Amino acid sequence: MQRDAAGSPAKVARVVICDQQTMVLAGLCAVLSPESDLAVVSEVRTAAEAITAVRTHRADLVLLGVPVPDLDLAAAVRRLAATGGTAPQLILMCTEREEELLLDAVRMGVRGVVSRSCSSTELLRDVRAVLAGKPALTPTMVGRLIDFAMRALPVGQQPAVAAALSRRELEVLGLIASGLNDSEIAEALWVSKATVRSHLHHVLTKLGVPSRAHAVAFYYQHGLAVAAPTR
Repeated sequence: MQRDAAGSPAKVARVVICDQQTMVLAGLCAVLSPESDLAVVSEVRTAAEAITAVRTHRADLVLLGVPVPDLDLAAAVRRLAATGGTAPQLILMCTEREEELLLDAVRMGVRGVVSRSCSSTELLRDVRAVLAGKPALTPTMVGRLIDFAMRALPVGQQPAVAAALSRRELEVLGLIASGLNDSEIAEALWVSKATVRSHLHHVLTKLGVPSRAHAVAFYYQHGLAVAAPTR
């Protein structure tokens, strides 16, 4: 039995996978099943089946392929959050073209959005991040969310936000808001940690805020992303 650092039995997260495509289900199961801290408890093809599986197995996480065949996304997310007991964490799997869908997902409190083309390493990293209560968005998707959210801002707000930060500074701020640290941002953007810290310094200076946390608050308050509601 696997144990944590304190010597207690490590918690195994119960995962439900939902996707229309049989091959996708098989592939995801092949990635997740060998991991000692993850247990795939159900593989289903519809949101209704996922809701039943969550209730039956008291799942900790649902990997939900988009589009959902039997419900619109908002209804599926609401019903999964209302399955009784502790609501499972939710990760959406979709294509990067569905940018409006991604913004809606963040509005609804979804903490993870992964690309269908992500690697197994990226998927496992994001699954564990979401289970730990952290957001998980790929750098590409963060960039697309920023672009879409900027276009969604009222015209009068766009110049003030856009003039404050450069495109790269917005990108760095978005990655910080998605939960990445300096090393992860440097790797994602192919720059040094010193460059990341320099961008962060410029962000804090331009926004007139004292810390990363205040900068992230600005990011949400000004419509660059929509803060997840508390469940």
